Amino acid sequence: MEVDQAVFFAALSRVWQFVVAPVTMILIARHFSKVTQGYYYTFANLMALQALLELGLHGIIVSIASHEWARLRLNEARGIVGEPVALERLSALDASMRRWYGALAALFTTGAIVGGHWFFSQESAGDGDPHPPVDWQAPWIVLSVVNGGLLWMLPRTTLLEGCNQVINVNRVRMVQVVIGQLVAWGCMASGAGLWTTVAAALVRLVGDVGMVYGWYGPFFRSLVRSTVEQTLRWKQEVWPLQWRFGLRALVAAASTGIIVPVVFHYSGEVEAGRLGMTWSALVALDGVAYSWLQTRIPRLGGLIAAREHGELDRIFFRLAGFAMGVYLLGAVVLCGTVLLLPRLPFELAHKLSDRVLPFGPTFLFCCAGLLLVYMRSLGAYVLAHKRDPHIALALLPGIVAALAMFFAGRSYGSMGVSAGYLAAVLVLGVPISTWIWSTSRREWHAPLAAENQVQ
Repeated sequence: MEVDQAVFFAALSRVWQFVVAPVTMILIARHFSKVTQGYYYTFANLMALQALLELGLHGIIVSIASHEWARLRLNEARGIVGEPVALERLSALDASMRRWYGALAALFTTGAIVGGHWFFSQESAGDGDPHPPVDWQAPWIVLSVVNGGLLWMLPRTTLLEGCNQVINVNRVRMVQVVIGQLVAWGCMASGAGLWTTVAAALVRLVGDVGMVYGWYGPFFRSLVRSTVEQTLRWKQEVWPLQWRFGLRALVAAASTGIIVPVVFHYSGEVEAGRLGMTWSALVALDGVAYSWLQTRIPRLGGLIAAREHGELDRIFFRLAGFAMGVYLLGAVVLCGTVLLLPRLPFELAHKLSDRVLPFGPTFLFCCAGLLLVYMRSLGAYVLAHKRDPHIALALLPGIVAALAMFFAGRSYGSMGVSAGYLAAVLVLGVPISTWIWSTSRREWHAPLAAENQVQ
């Protein structure tokens, strides 16, 4: 029942983001200039690059904390009770991650302020038309500070997830998403411009602080050193996971986070705004489609542990097929909408049509996104076995995609980015992901199949 509730809240957050995406797009088209729209989406993409600093520690915290929590529990006052050794190790993990993320938050905030000022001060190619200047400096500085705070809070909220508090964490995430979106809409309609990004980020920060220091205050006060001298052995316990998670996080951030900033610099703010709006719709669609599989990965892991491979495959193929079907349906609707908007006899439709990418690059992005859902599904199947074979080969498509999008986008704008993205996914991503999945599945499941035949 708890797992079902956690899945429900996680999936509901993604569905909400997808459902409200058209409203956000309409409000941006009505209340933002084309240049402001370009800054708005570039802000979001640059802030997402904080994953480059995390080095996959989010997944590591969940993995290690979950093992220790098996010997611990919450009491009625929401404090931690259980085996002293497990509590000591959880306390050591919490202390290490707080120090690490504190340094990362300071580094990120400083780097974002300085690097963002340098980036946005560069003269972009533009579209040849004069545009009024946008006051981006103050919103960018405040947004960098707020996101630094979110990064500083991340190990605490992640630790709660690892300690089986997923239901409450996802419930808070759902409230943050809804309130944050409503606040953002209000800011857009009132003419707040780029301060909209700051207001939405503040909602998330307030929610995290309230959850950690309010509701779960006794939990974190319990994480004090006990008399047992038991610490984490970083080299043996953390590093083998960290370098794999870190590499994947670096490649994922580089292959998606550079898309809008590259177009912003080489093709101008207006083109970046069109790409950003289309990309945000695709990200929302991907979140809804992939959530059907992502939220059930623990179930797949349980079937693997029980060696029920037949049931594992049955559920996996059903979920992966459903995820791809949802994405395909959404992609058809999105492409059809892009084609239909300029033909509708409404001023708002024409204005919105001018704020998104034309059909060509939108179609290419949709094709790449559908293939990416396929690749991520296969990857989830493999990683559910708690193994990560051929990691260098698995990272190659992402590296090539980042390079292809950068060089193609520099010369051909959004069309180049979409074509480079699709080419990398189609030529390298799909064959490599399929080979890794089929090879791993055959090698890992064959011994059990042979054993069952003998019996």
